[in-house]
Amino acid sequence: MILADIYDLLNDVFFEVLRLVFITAMIALAIFLGVKLRKHHDKKKEMESAGSDNNITDDTGSTMQ
Repeated sequence: MILADIYDLLNDVFFEVLRLVFITAMIALAIFLGVKLRKHHDKKKEMESAGSDNNITDDTGSTMQ
């Protein structure tokens, strides 16, 4: 009886620790992917803005160079 209770307690603790590790890994993966996507997006925006710097328009719509 006592051994069964100890086994159940250890089983519960093991699965709680396993769940905590899994949730922590999912959060870390989400942060990692978010940072990677953000860097990719920033590079893309930087390239787009660098290409459009040559054609600056004023309020009348004419192109100034």
